[in-house]
Amino acid sequence: MEESVAKDGDRRRSPRFSCGGRVTIYCLPYEGMAIPGVIRNLSSGGICLNAIEPLPEGSLAEVVVSVNGESFRAVALVKGPDPVLGTRLQFTQMSAFGQDVLLDLIARLDKMQSLNRRLRAPRTEKETARLLTPEEKFRVARAGADAGVTLVGEAPAPKTAEQKEAEKAKPVLIRLDLFI
Repeated sequence: MEESVAKDGDRRRSPRFSCGGRVTIYCLPYEGMAIPGVIRNLSSGGICLNAIEPLPEGSLAEVVVSVNGESFRAVALVKGPDPVLGTRLQFTQMSAFGQDVLLDLIARLDKMQSLNRRLRAPRTEKETARLLTPEEKFRVARAGADAGVTLVGEAPAPKTAEQKEAEKAKPVLIRLDLFI
């Protein structure tokens, strides 16, 4: 697989996915101490984490990774601590089951990240126009250059007294999206 080189010279073989989760680190050879950590990002080749204790660069460790209710074990090489990035570990050995869990987890993280990007991307003018009511389209068209939008809509027909009275009697439905 080709290495990708970022602008800052960082060589990465696989994309990183920011995620939350826990890690338990057992330094090898095992001396009876487990070091807890928090995941910063994850890839198919390794993990970046914040550990309570620094890990010596070049040492081997067994890590138990838990993200979104999924767990797997792997042997990892400590690539080095970084005060900004956190401790970086490269996976060196993993069972076939662990690889399946990791690849499934990365596929789900990739899907969630691309959905997030799509939801946060600016809407096109056509999509925005579709979401506006005729009255809002008219207001935008009248605002013209002040609004910075060039949507053209028709003016709503004037309401009769009966329509105005009916609107007063109608209950108002307010939609709340709690997952934005």
